[in-house]
Amino acid sequence: MAKQSLTSSSIYPNDYLNNTSQTTFANQDNENKGYNLETALPFLIIGSCGVFLNGFTVFILGSSSKLRKKILNTLIIHQSIVDLICSMALIGTAHLSAIDLHGLEGTIADIYCIFLPGKILYWTPVLVSTFHLVYMNAERYVCIMFLMFHHLHVTRKRVAMVMQFIWAAGIVINAPLQTTYSSMMGMCGINLADKDIYNRWYAMLVIHIILEFFLPLVIFIGLNTHIYFNLKKNKYRKCRKSEKRKVPRANQKGMKI
Repeated sequence: MAKQSLTSSSIYPNDYLNNTSQTTFANQDNENKGYNLETALPFLIIGSCGVFLNGFTVFILGSSSKLRKKILNTLIIHQSIVDLICSMALIGTAHLSAIDLHGLEGTIADIYCIFLPGKILYWTPVLVSTFHLVYMNAERYVCIMFLMFHHLHVTRKRVAMVMQFIWAAGIVINAPLQTTYSSMMGMCGINLADKDIYNRWYAMLVIHIILEFFLPLVIFIGLNTHIYFNLKKNKYRKCRKSEKRKVPRANQKGMKI
C-alpha cells in the first residue's frame, strides 16, 4: 500500500492524479524496456543530418587559417560546434524518457536521471545555441549600423569572452530545470506532487520558453527590421543625391542636348 500511494503521488500534480498514474507508470516501464526504433528513428535521422552538416561546416571553415581570422567565420564555426554537440546528444538520447534505472540507487541514480532521461547534455547546448544566434544577429547589426564602432571594439578576444559567457549562462539557466529529475520507485521522473519541486519546475519552464523562443524572436525581428528600413532609407537618399548631381550636357552654342 505504501508503494502504491507513493507511485500515485509522483510524476504529476495531485489534481491530475486519481488512480491513473500507477497504470501510466507501468505502461511507461513496459514501453521503455529495450530500444524503440520507431520512436527514435526521426530523432536519429535529424541528429545524423545535423552531425554531417555541422561537421562539414566546421571542417571547411576550420581548415583554412585565412577563413578563421574573420570574426563572422569564427562565430559560424562556434555555432556549428554547438549545433554538432546538440545533434550528437540528440542521437544518444533519442530513445530515452522515463526509463528503468537498471538497479541504480541513491545519488548515482539521480545523476543518471539528470544526464540521460533529463537530457541535460541536449537541452543545455540547445539553450547555448539560441543565445549564440542572438549574439550573431546583434554582431551583424552593429557591423552594418555602426561600422566604425564594430571595427574598433569588436575584437576576437572580446568575441571569445562573449562565447564563454554564453556557455556559462546556458549551463546556469538550464541546470535548475533539468535537476528536477530524480529517481523514484526504480524509475526516473519529476515528483511534481512536491510543491517546491513543482513551483521550481513551473517557474523554470516559463523562463525557458521566454528565453528560448519569445525573446530571441523579438530581438531578431527588431534588429533585422531596423536594418531593413535603415538601408532602404540610405538607398533613397543616395538616389536623391545622384539625381541632383546630374547636369545636362550642352553643345557649343549653349543649347541643351
